[in-house]
Amino acid sequence: MLDTVLLTATGMWLGAMVFFAAVVAPTVFGTLEPVEAGRMIRRVFPKYYLFGLVCITVALLASLARLNWWTAAFALLLGITAYARQILMPRINTARDAMLEKHEEHSPAFTRLHKLSVQHGELIGVRLSGAAAGHKHKTESARRAGQGVP
Repeated sequence: MLDTVLLTATGMWLGAMVFFAAVVAPTVFGTLEPVEAGRMIRRVFPKYYLFGLVCITVALLASLARLNWWTAAFALLLGITAYARQILMPRINTARDAMLEKHEEHSPAFTRLHKLSVQHGELIGVRLSGAAAGHKHKTESARRAGQGVP
């Protein structure tokens, strides 16, 4: 049961990340003017990261049944996601606001912070994918061997 909860929570967050990157962001930036698109995305991101925090917390709690490296991996992902929501996103917003106030199209500070945000997203996505795949493989291997999952 806890395996299903862990994999479902992980899959939901990974699916949300892919959907946001592949559908939401391109649609918003392809439809709205850049300033309005930025405002729209700014409204979405806190909810996006909150959804991620909930999913990762559920996965972390499910992993506590068998304290192992999964628990540490989900704790790390929780920290990275909390950092992105509480620290990185406000800094990005501040840099974007300063850029817009100066009527600049580009800002080194915004570009650097945005790149860091993308790297955080990639790191979270890769870790979630690896965690889900590894956990599923370990669970199936143990079941085939008739051992149950340690």
